[in-house]
Amino acid sequence: MKKWMAMSAVLVAALGLGACKAKIDGQLTVDQSFDLNLKRKGRTYTVPAGQHEVTIALKKKRRGNHYAELQIKNEKGRTQKAQFQFPEGSEIPKEGGSFSVAAADSGQNVDLEGNIDFERTDSEEREGWEGCWYDDWERYCEIDAHGNRRCYNRRVSRRGERRVRYFVRTEDRHLTSAVSQGGEVIASFDGERSDSWRVYTYEGYCGR
Repeated sequence: MKKWMAMSAVLVAALGLGACKAKIDGQLTVDQSFDLNLKRKGRTYTVPAGQHEVTIALKKKRRGNHYAELQIKNEKGRTQKAQFQFPEGSEIPKEGGSFSVAAADSGQNVDLEGNIDFERTDSEEREGWEGCWYDDWERYCEIDAHGNRRCYNRRVSRRGERRVRYFVRTEDRHLTSAVSQGGEVIASFDGERSDSWRVYTYEGYCGR
């Protein structure tokens, strides 16, 4: 039981968004066009005024700082990616809070600041049956090139069922942010994301 609970904790960390990255889709409202330095060095993209469907990906380099990646499609429908680097020691508040990164630190020509509203809810515990896979052995025979019959046991995976108890964890995020230049807000972003998954409290034997 303890072993399974430990595995459940690992599963939550893997499926949740607190570890390394999260993508939030939303709308970017641009009042005044501005330039972005793209992920591909030496290239820029001018974001025109108007409404744009974009994605903001909150990430962390494997051996580096946190950063926000703005993903926006150009007039040809190709996704342009621009990164806002966060200063060393700064973290993206994936579980709620405000953030701010100046142009001098971000690698862009604009400042970025925003806030993430975060809410986590757990359902009541549920119980039932679910499908699973288990290892089994079967006897297998074949005729070799010399006409001899050879038999041996081989491992196979079979479909089974198991009794489980779990609750559904839901995490909701609402991200609002502003892009400014020279102290003047020239664009704003509003986006939401909701994620749900099972957190197991008991997993029975998997069999037929």
